[in-house]
Amino acid sequence: MNNQPHWVYLYITPFLPTVLTIAGWFFIVRREKSKRRLERKDRRIDAALTLLEKIEADALRYYTVDDTDNALASAIKHNLKWLAKLCVRINGNLKVTELRTVTTGGDFESKKRMLLQPDHVKFIQIRDVVFKLRDELEGCHDD
Repeated sequence: MNNQPHWVYLYITPFLPTVLTIAGWFFIVRREKSKRRLERKDRRIDAALTLLEKIEADALRYYTVDDTDNALASAIKHNLKWLAKLCVRINGNLKVTELRTVTTGGDFESKKRMLLQPDHVKFIQIRDVVFKLRDELEGCHDD
C-alpha cells in the first residue's frame, strides 16, 4: 500500500484559502460597482426630475408673459438639451422629443406669438407630456 497523501490534499488544499479570498473580493467589488452605478443613476433621475419641473414652470410662464429678450426661451431650450442628455444616460429609451415638440413647437420665439390664457390647450398638452415623462423617469428607479 502507498502511504503518500492523495494529490488533492497535496496540491489543491493549500491554495483553497487563497482562492476563496480572491473569490470573496471579486464578489464584493462587483457589488460595490453595482451599488455606485445605481447611486449615480438615482442622482441623475433626481436631477432630471428637478430640471423637468423647471422646464414646465418656465414653459407655462413663457406663454403667459411677453418675453421680448428671449431669456425664458433660451433657458427652456438649454434645459431641454440638458434633460435630453440626462435621459439618454439614465435609459436609452427615454425620449424628450415629445416634450420638446410641445414646448418649443409652433410659434415659439416668433414675433407674432400671442399670449395665451391659462386655460388654453397648449398648457394642457405641456402638463400632460411632463406628467408622462415624470412617470417614466420615476419608473427608472425600479430598473
